[in-house]
Amino acid sequence: MTMKREKRVSWKAAFSLGCCALVSLSSCGHSTARKEYNKIQTLIRGHELVSCPIGKEEAGFLKNVGESWHTHEKECPDPIFSEVLETAEFEVSVSGVVNFYTHLIPDYSSSDSEQNLKEGIRAATMAVARSESLDGRVYFKEGLCFIKLSEKVLEVFEDQGGKLSRTLYVELNK
Repeated sequence: MTMKREKRVSWKAAFSLGCCALVSLSSCGHSTARKEYNKIQTLIRGHELVSCPIGKEEAGFLKNVGESWHTHEKECPDPIFSEVLETAEFEVSVSGVVNFYTHLIPDYSSSDSEQNLKEGIRAATMAVARSESLDGRVYFKEGLCFIKLSEKVLEVFEDQGGKLSRTLYVELNK
């Protein structure tokens, strides 16, 4: 309960910081805008995941999860994460999920305020909506990706009929 509350508070703080940064980016001079942009960039830097193709071992793991773990939550289409991807201007698909989790926010550009605003929105969205990964990886193949949230929790995204589905699996104690 405490960890959920702390995570919720950190999300609120990140989102508040992101909103302040966006207002600054659109209404202030370059020095203030650069400072706010750098704050939010620093907030998410280092939380990017590495994309790893799903090989035989990962496919076997995923098959085992589907057969023996409990489906805690399944949504198709997933309205929340689809909205997150749209807000951050990523494609609403598995490839968009992979891009969302692996995206590096570029440094502030003194000559491209549109890029700064777009990347500021992305950074704020990422700060609020990214899941923590156990191993720092997002595993993918065409139309499917997954993230190990912990030893006993797996988040799986799939392209299904032109929509993005999200399934959360948990391994129950035996």
